[in-house]
Amino acid sequence: MHPTCQVCGSPAVGESRFCKRHKEAADQLELAFEKWRLAFSGQLNRKTFLERLLQMSETGQKVREVIRLVFAEESL
Repeated sequence: MHPTCQVCGSPAVGESRFCKRHKEAADQLELAFEKWRLAFSGQLNRKTFLERLLQMSETGQKVREVIRLVFAEESL
């Protein structure tokens, strides 16, 4: 059985836990967090960053879905 995306159930890419589109969104989240963290002189934590992204209308649907999965995993 092939691994599936933990967000949408589509086939996962390689060793990733995400499909192509959700992997791209997760990768962009990581890059953006590093940029934001530097801009805030290291004073921004990951949770605050993700919460702010959810509030922004510019945040894409795939990114929102990845963020919701992160929050769901953290609440376990």
